[in-house]
Amino acid sequence: MNDELKEALAIPYSIQISPVREEDGGFVAFMKELGWTFCSGVGDSYEEAFQSLKIAREEVFEYLVERSDFKFPKPDNYIE
Repeated sequence: MNDELKEALAIPYSIQISPVREEDGGFVAFMKELGWTFCSGVGDSYEEAFQSLKIAREEVFEYLVERSDFKFPKPDNYIE
């Protein structure tokens, strides 16, 4: 893992986990500052959705670091 990826993964994005309003139920997790369409995780439980988001986040961030000049937005209350 390179330094740019480590730095991106260290940004303290707010995570929101919400129940899915469908017959199947479950939960969806996403980073509020980036939106659910940017990167999200789903699961049958709160914990599964959170773990799914962690995996998806690392994969998406790694892709963005390696293949583009994407600048990760910092949360409004972020202090470096």
